[in-house]
Amino acid sequence: MALLSRLPIDLAMVQDYSGLLWADLPGAILLTGITVEERQVQRLSTTGHWAVPLILPSGHG
Repeated sequence: MALLSRLPIDLAMVQDYSGLLWADLPGAILLTGITVEERQVQRLSTTGHWAVPLILPSGHG
């Protein structure tokens, strides 16, 4: 996966949520009928999930 941006990436503030489970999210709405075992492995994303802040020309992200 690649991220292309004309603005610089704030590498110190990048957050990786790839290992997060749906059940770990505050206020998560889970499907009815899911077993406890399924809740323990249902990931937020199947591949990767990141928050990547950019540095704006004003210097703020």
